[in-house]
Formats: sequence, structure tokens, C-alpha cells
Amino acid sequence: MAPVADDLMEALQCHPPTIPCRFLYDCLGSRLYSEITELPEYTPYRAELGLLESRGASIGKHLPGSSLLVELGCGDATKTCHLLNTLLDTREDLEYVGIDVSAEALRQTERTLRRACPRLPAASLHLVEAEYLVGLRRVRREHPGATLCVLWLGSSIGNFADGQAEVYLQGLAEAAGPEARLLLGADGWKAPALLRAAYHDSRGVTERFIVNGVRNMLRTLGHPDAEAEGLWAYQVEVSRELQRVEMWVAPRRAVRDIVPGVSLAPGERLLVEISRKFTQASLAKLAQGAGMAVLERWATPGYALSLLRPARAALTAAWADTDAVLGLVRDWTARPIGLRNPFSFYYGHNMSFARTRLLPGAAPSALDETYSRGIDPSVADPTRCHAHPAPPPEWPGREEVTAYVRGVRKELLEAGDLDAHALHMSIEHERMHQETLCYMLAKQRRADWVCAGGGDGAEAAKNRTALVTGGQARLGVPSAATKHGFVWDNEMGEPEPVKLPAFHASRRPVTIAQFKRFVEDAKPYDTPELWTAKDWAHLSKCPDWRHPASWVYPAPGQPLHVAFAEGVFPWTEVAERPAFVSLAEAEAYCRWAGGRIMSEPEHALCLAHNERCALSDASEGGGALLQLESAGWEWTCTPFAPFKGFSPDPLYPEYSTDFFDGEHYVLKGSSPYTHPSMRRTSFRNFYQRLYPYVPAKFRLVFDAREE
Repeated sequence: MAPVADDLMEALQCHPPTIPCRFLYDCLGSRLYSEITELPEYTPYRAELGLLESRGASIGKHLPGSSLLVELGCGDATKTCHLLNTLLDTREDLEYVGIDVSAEALRQTERTLRRACPRLPAASLHLVEAEYLVGLRRVRREHPGATLCVLWLGSSIGNFADGQAEVYLQGLAEAAGPEARLLLGADGWKAPALLRAAYHDSRGVTERFIVNGVRNMLRTLGHPDAEAEGLWAYQVEVSRELQRVEMWVAPRRAVRDIVPGVSLAPGERLLVEISRKFTQASLAKLAQGAGMAVLERWATPGYALSLLRPARAALTAAWADTDAVLGLVRDWTARPIGLRNPFSFYYGHNMSFARTRLLPGAAPSALDETYSRGIDPSVADPTRCHAHPAPPPEWPGREEVTAYVRGVRKELLEAGDLDAHALHMSIEHERMHQETLCYMLAKQRRADWVCAGGGDGAEAAKNRTALVTGGQARLGVPSAATKHGFVWDNEMGEPEPVKLPAFHASRRPVTIAQFKRFVEDAKPYDTPELWTAKDWAHLSKCPDWRHPASWVYPAPGQPLHVAFAEGVFPWTEVAERPAFVSLAEAEAYCRWAGGRIMSEPEHALCLAHNERCALSDASEGGGALLQLESAGWEWTCTPFAPFKGFSPDPLYPEYSTDFFDGEHYVLKGSSPYTHPSMRRTSFRNFYQRLYPYVPAKFRLVFDAREE
């Protein structure tokens, strides 16, 4: 018998026994895998290819121009060539390194890229036959000054069990270096029946692929049963608990002495391969466990490409984005929204927050206290507000706050190990206040435009509705769950499932054009019947509140303009964008239109409705709901409250508890200014119902029996 490699001996001695994945990819195995990718039941390959084709330009913007592109398990490179060609449209010095354990796969990579990427110079194509970590370390040694952009496609991360994947991913990050980027492909968790069909296909290709891997292992060992026909029975199991597909074989007769001390009795199973499937939350947990963070995500309903960076690099990237937003602000002392502090406060606040959470033993400074907490006073009565430091008679100037920020950033970069939970909390906190700065900037641009002295549009077609099937809505991340990355405390709990009847929901949010017609026809700001008594009591004290806060009429008789963070636009240019309004204004529109605002549980059913539409490629119930998770936060009528079993995060206990006050309401989805790393279905934003500055939209909902 041939010598036994250590990894094979270790795998066969496990309980249950298994084999290393490398045995699956001999010449025949590679050909069979290519056949698998063409099977109608197997969707990951086509989904990933579609993302690389359609989102390649967006992906390229996140890869530094001078970086070295390194692909792990390049195979035949038929998907990668699409990304390479997109990158070659904008850069001339692209270099590509393919790493694979199979020499035949590398030869096929070279043939594919020569044919499909003729603009890639021969001198810029490098191929390395090695195990991924070994090859990546070699590339790092040969290119010590390069920024590595590592591609790990094909959902190969799913072949590692929980725990092993984090360790391996951390090893890749360490080998690639602190400035590296990792583009990770991961297949999504789906209905077990769909997964079973994908791995037990009608043509039996996957079965031949798995059995060939076992025979290749035996052949390598010189075992007499290597060429035995009909020896292995193939079995597929889908584990809901582990969210993975398991591919097993069992011999129909005894297979003796595979290696010394290891035999298989008839029917005794060998676990040949696993394929873990991921949710957005479980992938974030995987990244966090490996000391990384998700910076960007491109996804279909069943597959995602995620851009990961080491967590410290993700923090510095967040700092750079804050600097970029504040670079658009001329006057940092400006306070365009009276219910918020001036622009400069948020620069210092982000650093005060990070310093106190990441360096809990550091001696506090006076500015740590000054910037420790922002304000969110009651809109109806601004004298009521949660606990916060008294504002100074004069806020520190731009130079002083900039020096403070630089000092804290230096401290954090020079610190030793940082707590992973606190680090991810600090990143997400920074991203949330970038959104604060953006809607403040929109308000400031509006004011500046009016000071500078700075028509006609067709109303959108009648908002069509979709029928959303009733059912049980499950909210929250279970407190005992382990398959999630960083989440805020208010996202967790054990809420009881809520059973809801079917309802109709507008397929599109209410647009600027539609809300403009409402303002002109219904005269809502003069019509108390459209408001709650409490809302009207406040509105009647605000004679200047005659339209949404981002709208501006330059002068009587002149056309409406609308302010966004990126500029002020004639309304006709943005007529089809969602209208950003307060919850009070949204409810007034709904009363006029005969509908209502959806609840938080109904939003969960809307997400499920959209997933069914996407997976079936059909217009279920009238079609998917558009912009449900994008283009603006989605107002719900649900007061912000804890889920059953809520426990405050000891690192930031006041984050949620101060706002369980009956005045804040839940918003779902994201706005144009929300960082992709925060876009998860469990995220709960919260604002007061009268707060008019948040980039929040709404859509009409109707009870099914009334439609």
C-alpha cells in the first residue's frame, strides 16, 4: 500500500470518517464538476456567473487599481474571465495569479484566459500548483509590497465545517496581509427539497462525482477495491440544524484495511463532502470569527458575493468614509437640524464612542465626555430628552476636534488585541452616523440653495398592489443563536410568532410625484382630519411645516425642488423617487388614500413574498414589492419595543432602552446612505413619528377583505 498522507489518515480516523476534498478533483472529477455546473437543479454556478457579469464594474471599484488579483481554486476560470475583462476596461497593469491543487485545472485556466481575455498580457498571468494557504503564502513572499485581492469563488468555503471555516479564513487573511481584500462566494440556505434535488440530480452526475472521489482516494492508496464497480451506495442528507448538505457513501460489502486500523462494514457510512449554506447573518458571523468584516455585498436571493477585509482595516475604511462625507461640509459649526448637534459633534462622537468601548482601561479625557452622547429630544416637546452631557457654551473648533480624532485613531491603531464585539459595534456605530451626516447635509444643502436664490411632471401611474399571503411572521434573532455576526441588542429576543392574515401592499413606495399631488389636492397641512390629535396639536404650532422637510419652493410661483445629500434637484428630475417623509405625514397620506402603513411583522411577510417571487421566477400575487429593502428606510406602524427575552448589551445598554418610550417607531430596510455592511433583514432602525428629516419612505397597505 502507498504511504498515507497525514491529512487523509486524520480524516479517515474521524467519527464519522471522511476524506480530504482534494481527492474529488482528479481529471475525471474536474470534468464531472463542470457537468454539475450545467445541471438545471444546480444553481450556484449560474448565480455567481450572473453576479460577476452584471456587477463586475461595481466589484472593481472596491479593488485597488495596483492590487494583485489572486484566485483560489481557479478551475477553468470561465467565471473569472468576465471579471477580468471588466477590470481590463479601466486598468492596464492588471496581474492575475491562479492557485489550484490540480495541474490539469491550471492548464485549463491558462487556455481559457488566453482565449477569453486576450488583453491580459502573458507576463501578467501566473499559475501556482499548491494548496490554497501554501500558494497564497508563496505569492505573498514573491510580492511583498503588493495589495492582494483574493478571489475565493464557487462557495468552496461551504466545504468546511463550522469552526474549521473560521480558522481557515483567518489563515487566509493572515497570509494575504493586513491590507488584503477577499471576495468570497457563498451559496445561500434554501428549502431542503431544492437543496436535495441539487445534490441528488436526476442524471446522477453528482453521485458519479462523489463516488469518483472515493475511488480516487483508494487508487492513491493502491487499494484493491479502487476499481470495483457498483460498490458504493450514494446518500444525500440536508441538515436544517447545521444548514448544510451532506454527501455520504456506504459500501454494499465490507471494504477492509483502507488504511491501517480503518475498515468499513457493509452499510457503514463515509462522509465524502459537506456543502454548508449561508444566510447573511451566518456569513457575518463567519467573517467576525475570522477577524474580518463584510464591507460590501452583491447578491441574488440564493447566492452572494461578499467583500471582506480584516476588521481593523474595515474600521479605518469607515473612518475614511466619514472623512469623505465631512469633506462635503463647508461649515462644521452649522446645525441645520435643531434636534441634532452641529456637524463637528459627530466627528468627535464617533471617536469618543470607539475609545470608551475599545480601550475601556484608558484614562478618560474631557473631550471623551463632551462627545460621549448625542441628542434625540422629543419633536413635540424638545425640552424632553434622554440623558446626555450638557452642551458646551461653544463647541470645540474644527482644528481641536480634528486633533482629538487623530489622537484617538492613533491610539486605536497602536493598541493590541481589540475585543471583536466592541470592534464591530464601533464600525457599525460609525456607519450609522455617516447616515446622520448625510441627511443633515441634505437639510444644509436645502438651506444653502434657498439663500443662493436658487414644473411640471407627470404623476406616476397608479400604484399597483401585490397580494401578500398570510402566515406566521417570526421576528428577531434568537438570543441563543450562534449563527449570526454582530447585531444590536434590540434585534435579539424570543418573540412569539405572529399569525397575520393576507393583505395587499403597493408594489412601489409612494413617490415624490404622488405625494406632491396629495399636498396640492388634499391640503393636508390645513386638514386636521388627516392627522392624529397629538400629531395635529404639534403641526398646528408649526406654521412653516407645509410640505416634507427636504422640499423647497425658491419663491412663490416657482417650481418645487427637492434636496438630497448629493444636491438639490428640480422635482421633475426626481419625481419617481420615493418621497421621504415623517411617519405622521405618511399616515396622513394613507388616510387620504384609504390605506394604512404596514407593521413590522407584515414587513417580514413582504420579505418572504419577495423571496418566493425571486426563487420561482414568477409574479406571485401580482409580483415582487419593489424597493422594499432599499431606496429609503421603510416606515412601519410598530412602536419600537423590546422583543420577549430582550437583554441590554452591557457594552452600550442605553442604545435601545432609552428609546423604548412609545414615541419611536420601527423602520426596516435601508436608505441610499446606509452602508452595505448594515443591510440585514433583522436590523431595526427607530425614529420619532414626527421627525421629518430621516430618508424614510412608505407604501400603502390594504386589508385583503377590503380590496
